[in-house]
Amino acid sequence: MAGDERPVLADGQIAFPEHHPDPDGSHWLFEFLLDPTPEAFRTFAEDYYEVPVDVEAVRDIYASRRLGLPQIVGLNPEASLPEVVAAARAMGYPLVDDLRPDAS
Repeated sequence: MAGDERPVLADGQIAFPEHHPDPDGSHWLFEFLLDPTPEAFRTFAEDYYEVPVDVEAVRDIYASRRLGLPQIVGLNPEASLPEVVAAARAMGYPLVDDLRPDAS
């Protein structure tokens, strides 16, 4: 290699910090995959996004219940209602009747 260039990928020994409960972050990273419950997702979301999350709204999503304003507000009170509805419609997620423009 020329000059100070370093390879993007390398292999070898990793110096993990001593006495750290999760030195490589794998426990935190995979914890949600190992516990796929609404409560685990709420814990992850509150930690990651640093906002409160309504576990009942998460339970509704996990159960594929129709999406309504209470769930949207419980997950993100600042979310744009038209954007959430458009995203839900695009993925075929069921909506309550008052959020469906085609409902009569």
